[in-house]
Amino acid sequence: MMTHEQRWMMMWQMYMDFLHNNKRRPSKYQPEERDLVNWAKHNRKLVNKGELKDDRKARFDQLVAEAEKYQRVNQHQYINGESTHEQALPQQPHPQPLSKGEGSRMLCGC
Repeated sequence: MMTHEQRWMMMWQMYMDFLHNNKRRPSKYQPEERDLVNWAKHNRKLVNKGELKDDRKARFDQLVAEAEKYQRVNQHQYINGESTHEQALPQQPHPQPLSKGEGSRMLCGC
């Protein structure tokens, strides 16, 4: 039977292996990855409450630092603080605001 310390170390190693092998964090949307997500979330809560043992906290901090390298990237890339998404879209003029009452005529067909 495994001790709590052995189980914790096993989960830590599994999480680190996942990061290095997949070059991303585990996803809560993938059933086979949820154990790792829940383990990390539980330990994050313990850190925030100040209840994680010092030796585990040092290892967990190492894991968090490693996970930061694989932070989720959204679909837009940023160069010098500007989104490349906007460069790909044609510039469209902004529509003029509707005059008072004009919007209601459009809805009712009057």
